[in-house]
Amino acid sequence: MCQKTTLQAVRHVNAVFWRLSYLSTPFSSVINCPQHHRLHHAKNEAYHDCNYGGILIVWDRWFGTFRDFQPGVAPVYGTLTPVLSTNPLKQGIMGWVHLLQKVGKAPGLLNKLKCLWLPPGWTPSKTA
Repeated sequence: MCQKTTLQAVRHVNAVFWRLSYLSTPFSSVINCPQHHRLHHAKNEAYHDCNYGGILIVWDRWFGTFRDFQPGVAPVYGTLTPVLSTNPLKQGIMGWVHLLQKVGKAPGLLNKLKCLWLPPGWTPSKTA
């Protein structure tokens, strides 16, 4: 009996959380809500490279990486470069391989550091 009551309470709290997260409330300006997270997975230019906060969206607001849904711009989900493997280990490592290749091709120490620090689309002018 107690386990059933606990499960009902958890379901109730979960339902309240999801309802609050879809409303424009102070709650959704602090917590990374589903509408914020789905934009993180979009590959559109308007939504690319944004909403990294795992739980707190406030970090993205502070560091300038927050994007909100823009009317008329439907999110397109996926990756910018095609994933050519079905191996999950290879999929996880390929991003790091591409980054290290980009760093290796960059001329000069400053450009190598910029490859690591600046957004993913940035390339040094001599390697572009």
